[in-house]
Amino acid sequence: MTYHFSNWSEILKTHRESQSYSLLELSNKTGVSRNTLIELEKGSKNIQEKTIVKLENYFENFMQEEEVRKITKKPVLRLVKT
Repeated sequence: MTYHFSNWSEILKTHRESQSYSLLELSNKTGVSRNTLIELEKGSKNIQEKTIVKLENYFENFMQEEEVRKITKKPVLRLVKT
C-alpha cells in the first residue's frame, strides 16, 4: 500500500535544514534511502507504508529528545548497539 502526502516534502526539507543534516545523515537517522528522501523532498514520490512508519518513528523519537533537552538543557545520550 502506498500513500501520497505532499506535506512530507515541506516537513522533511524544513527539518533537515533546521538540523543542518545532509540527505545522507537524515537517511542514516531514519533508515530511509537517500534517493527516496530526495524524491520525497521534491514531492514527486508516493510514500510506501513502511517508509511512513520509519519517518513517524524517527520524528516521534526526535520530538521526545527535544522535550528532554528543553527540560534538562542537556543533550540526550543514547545507547548504541555495537
